[in-house]
Parts: sequence; C-alpha cells; structure tokens
Amino acid sequence: MRPVRGWPTILNLGGTITERYDETRLTGRLSAADLVMLAGQDIGAVDIALKDSSDLSFDEILAAREAIRRDQDSRGFVLCCGTDALEEAAYAAALLLPRERPWVVTAASHPSTSPRADGARHLRQALAVLASLGRDGTPVLVFGGLLFDIARVSKLDPGVDQPFGPISAQVGAIAPEGVRFFRPPMPIPIYRDAGPDVSRARVAVVSHTFGALAHLPAPADVDGLVVAGCGPGGMSAALRDVLRTRWIGRVPVVVSSRCAAGFVRDGFDPKYAMLDLIQEGFIVDGYEGLNASKARLKLILDLSAGAGKRM
Repeated sequence: MRPVRGWPTILNLGGTITERYDETRLTGRLSAADLVMLAGQDIGAVDIALKDSSDLSFDEILAAREAIRRDQDSRGFVLCCGTDALEEAAYAAALLLPRERPWVVTAASHPSTSPRADGARHLRQALAVLASLGRDGTPVLVFGGLLFDIARVSKLDPGVDQPFGPISAQVGAIAPEGVRFFRPPMPIPIYRDAGPDVSRARVAVVSHTFGALAHLPAPADVDGLVVAGCGPGGMSAALRDVLRTRWIGRVPVVVSSRCAAGFVRDGFDPKYAMLDLIQEGFIVDGYEGLNASKARLKLILDLSAGAGKRM
C-alpha cells in the first residue's frame, strides 16, 4: 500500500507482531497491508523489512529514513518491529529518523495467530498517541497502554505480556480521557547526515566484576569500547587499571551501566569518583541515561560522524 495524504503510515520492520504460526513453526509474516487490516483504520503502509528484530541493522533503519523522506503526504508514522531487540532498534531509529512529523514505535508480545495476540490493540494505541503528538517532538514507545522513553526503556522480562521497563522509563499512559504524559522523554540527538557506512565502526562492550579478567579485545581490533559498569559506572580495579594504562588515548572508552536505564550523575554524591574517570580520559558526557547497548549505538554514530575517531 502507498502512503495516503493526511493519513499516518505504518513502517513495517517485522517482528512478533507480524508472525504467523501453525502448531509447530513459523509459517509466514504479515505485510504492512495486513497490519492496516489488523489496525482497522484508514492508514498507509510500507514494508521495510520482514525479519526478526535481532536481525535488524542500521541498514533497515536507514531504509525507513529514506521511506519517510520520500513520503511527503503522511502526517506521521508508526514503526512496527519485534520486542527482542526493540530497545536497540527504537533507539537507533530515534538517532537517525527525521522528526519534522511525529512518529512512534510499537510491537507485540504475541504473534498474530495466538489467542493472546496483542498487535491490533497496540497498533490502535500507537495511532491514538500519534494523533496527540505535536510536530518535531521526541518519539516514544507505545506498549501495553503505556508510553516509554526510548532512550531509557529496556526489555526486562521476556515471559510476560508487558515486558518493558523500568518504571523510570515510563513517561505517559493511555487513559480513558485520552493520552496523558507524566514527564517529557529524555532528549535524543539526531544524526541527520549518517550514511550507509555508519556500521563500519567496530565497538565492543565489556563488563567485569568477579573472577579473572578475560575476553577483553585488543585496542587495535576495535574503534571504541563501552564499559557496562556496575550501577553508576563502577568497574573492578583490574579492569580500570587495564583500560587506563593500555586503552585510554588510543580509542574512545565510554563508561555506561549494565543497569536497564543507564545512570545519571548525582552532583551531590561523588560515588565511583566519576570526575576521576573523566580526568583519566574515560568518556561520560553525552552517554548518561543510556545502558551499554544503547551507548554502543551512539558511539558507533559518533565515530561515524567524526566525533570520536581513533586517538
């Protein structure tokens, strides 16, 4: 289906919301036109990719960006993708997609053939939220009647109907009287000029607490490193020493957190001596509020944009 002037448009990236199963296996996927039927509303539809979210890459997000740029008629967009890697796909989209018109992300916990299928409900909720948004705003994830901050949301439990959190990532809800925001989502920068070579940057994620330090790549093998620290950026003395003596000054090393919503510095609490880390050459600014996976995506784009080239 083509976009229709004045209507919102679905951009279909696949995932559970599109899956069809028989008794034993996946038998096919719903197209964007099928999702329109599922939503039961007059909207446009474009297929970007029909695949599992864990197989998505920057290529599909850039394809969605081109679809938006070509479409001069739709008043907004709903991105549909899978939940397994939704937090990464949605954050990559927020970094790359234009915001001159509003867009939101939604998904489903259960496939379209399940008795518990929730895709149609989430599509209708996403369209209701889209209609309430102004132009040029930060996009949100719509799921289970809740609105989530894309920068801070994570999938916390793969075995429940509403797997997303934490509570601090909730920014609104769909109430009987309409869409209600509790707080604004965290601002997300836009990399408007990122091109097809964005995925060339090699960025690894490491974490270390108990036991021997192992599986750390060589600085020459990567273009950047993200530390999935404990809580607000803590790391073992062994890892910190190795990074300080062998990595800092050679490649960018970002301090993040293995916590679901990353961390935000507390100006009244010097815990983990964050100022010491910054003075030693670790990177914190610009990455607060991001877990390690999202910090990795942003560092890839920063490297692509020339903001963090090999030192």
